[in-house]
Amino acid sequence: MKSQKFFYYLSGIIVPVLFIAIVFLYLNNADFYEHITREDRIIEWLTFLFLLISGILSFLAARRFLKKSNSMVPFFVIFGILLILSAFEEISWGQRLIDLESPAFFMEHSDQREINLHNVLQKFIGLKTKHITAVILFIYGVCLPLIFKDQRINIFSGRFVVIIPPPILIISFLLTTLLMFDFPTGQEEEYGEFLFSTSILLFLLLEYFNIHKPVTKH
Repeated sequence: MKSQKFFYYLSGIIVPVLFIAIVFLYLNNADFYEHITREDRIIEWLTFLFLLISGILSFLAARRFLKKSNSMVPFFVIFGILLILSAFEEISWGQRLIDLESPAFFMEHSDQREINLHNVLQKFIGLKTKHITAVILFIYGVCLPLIFKDQRINIFSGRFVVIIPPPILIISFLLTTLLMFDFPTGQEEEYGEFLFSTSILLFLLLEYFNIHKPVTKH
């Protein structure tokens, strides 16, 4: 159990340490800071990888909880689908990887003129998806853990349980939210997406291995 306690507290400092490293990089090597956020660079691929692993973990959690609580299964299934979609949206569904030209629809309706739905939505509604994401992250990862003491919120007469991140990750989600506003260079969104994927991965690792706040014995 000591290893679980260690990982619980470790999960709370990983993203803040990464955030400090990002700030340090910006202050000391602005060119490299911008370089690694470009398309098909390490930040984008790490974001894709972490989102993909998180989606798989969510499906595995759904399978695991199927025997214990059917009310938690729908959350993990829906969450897993959203994460897998987000992972492939991040790399435009591998378009650049296989050198695929964008169909006419995406050339006309996508801000980046690539095969991804979030940029089509962004152009259609006239709102930046990064700002929408920032608000959702703030509500889900910061506000809900502060409001609810229990990580499991029963809705629809207890048939559907929404699982929220533990309080240990509040700072992680807050820092992620700040980066999603793309200040000061316009490249921070990429770092925000990377920290978002990291925060979600940590959250799902804690959930999958059933690691919760250690109880202090008196």
